[in-house]
Amino acid sequence: ALGLLESRQGSGTIIKKSGASATLSDIIPTIMFEIEDNLQIFEFHKGIQIECAKLACLRYTEAQMDKLLFHSGKMKEYYAENDRKSAIFHDLECHKTICEMTGNLMFVRATEIIYQRLEQCFQQIGTSFDYKESLVFHERLIAALKDHNPVFSASVMEAHQWDTYQKFLSLSKDGHM
Repeated sequence: ALGLLESRQGSGTIIKKSGASATLSDIIPTIMFEIEDNLQIFEFHKGIQIECAKLACLRYTEAQMDKLLFHSGKMKEYYAENDRKSAIFHDLECHKTICEMTGNLMFVRATEIIYQRLEQCFQQIGTSFDYKESLVFHERLIAALKDHNPVFSASVMEAHQWDTYQKFLSLSKDGHM
């Protein structure tokens, strides 16, 4: 199984610790870049973001929260200036920071790859729809994270991702994705 497993008679099959991280670094990008359907990638992203919101509220450091607040502030600032490209950059940085807050490198790496693949899609969504909903979702999410409430954090993120997913589907139907 790609050199990840080691069978030992009488001990069973185990995952090799030494080869696992290097191999996983190769497997995740391979899987992500083999998939041509942006909708499937976005659906995977949606699930990651919801789980990250749950874990982030229990694990974040003050430095990570400061980073999230910085990017959230910049996102608001750039939207107010109608600089959507810069605003979307900081919007995505907020989501990357939430992944980092989990301390789970699988989420962080998968999100980096997803954003490489879907960057143009997110730019299209950001320029095609009203951004005010996104600002409200981010404010609610920050409040839920600060409250250390995984259920509320996940529900806010799910609503945010569902809203973005509907926009993604709308653009896909119109042939923009």
